[in-house]
Amino acid sequence: VVTDPEVVLAVVEMCLSAGASEIMIGDSPAAGNIKPVLKKSGYLELIQNSKAKFIDFDDSVTIKGEYFPELILSKTVCDADVIINIAKVKTHGHTGLTLAVKNCFGYVHGMRKSQWHLKTGRDEKMFSRMILDVYNSAKPALNILDAVIGMEGNGPSGGTPRNFNAILAGPDGLSVDVVMSEILGYPLNRLPIHKSAMDLGIAPNSIRDVDIHGDSIKNLKIKNLIPAKPGDLSIFRGGVFRFLRGHATSRPYVITDNCRQCNKCIEICSVKCIEFQEGAKAPEIDRSECIHCFCCQEICPHKAIEIRDGFVSRFFYR
Repeated sequence: VVTDPEVVLAVVEMCLSAGASEIMIGDSPAAGNIKPVLKKSGYLELIQNSKAKFIDFDDSVTIKGEYFPELILSKTVCDADVIINIAKVKTHGHTGLTLAVKNCFGYVHGMRKSQWHLKTGRDEKMFSRMILDVYNSAKPALNILDAVIGMEGNGPSGGTPRNFNAILAGPDGLSVDVVMSEILGYPLNRLPIHKSAMDLGIAPNSIRDVDIHGDSIKNLKIKNLIPAKPGDLSIFRGGVFRFLRGHATSRPYVITDNCRQCNKCIEICSVKCIEFQEGAKAPEIDRSECIHCFCCQEICPHKAIEIRDGFVSRFFYR
């Protein structure tokens, strides 16, 4: 689920050898604080003796984006001399894949992530432009993709581990994402964030537009990647699109037997459409209010929420 701490440790050591005076390792979990995450994922055990400092992106500064007039991002990130963005390669129910550019959503502190989902609602283009604004506002000097062991299926948290056996790095996150998409056999036009970037003329349109060094991409290609269930029917427009989006797109469902009543899905839901009914063993989702952001599925630590296709999306995506 998270970037392997071994990869981060290697980057820390390379930064120290390059003369870095201070190194901070940070993120902002969608719910709760970073300390339990660091402990559970093995970071504290592996890196506590290094010279790096752990931080939670709980500070903030307001900056102006290209598309959005106000972006509230971590001040620590924006003030850093150099930003190195290290992402885990995973499938994602909302964005197809989560790669280098999508990983920069971590610059947004905690619950503000769900507020952005609420603000952009079901508008895929608006959400994608927001991610691009965040990426471009505090652009990393280096983007690294940890694809040694990635995830397929019900990503980004409830999927299945799979060996991709690759690490990618480059100064342009959009180019790095193109190469990784090629390795996974995932079409760029199925990645809403990258598609928006191509529409803006700021992203490579294909692998042919990227200068690649290192191992042959042909030797790294993955066959039969199991994608996350799609949450979008953007091939349609107008009234047909609105009908299908409201009544037949992929939706989150609660698996009662897996639920541990931790309430994380209730806490993360920006539209407050998840709640426990009296005597229930698991929460219920109000379909009329759900905006299909899939934050509940992403945050659930017990794989108690899965994305299921609507009857129309099952037909079109088969």
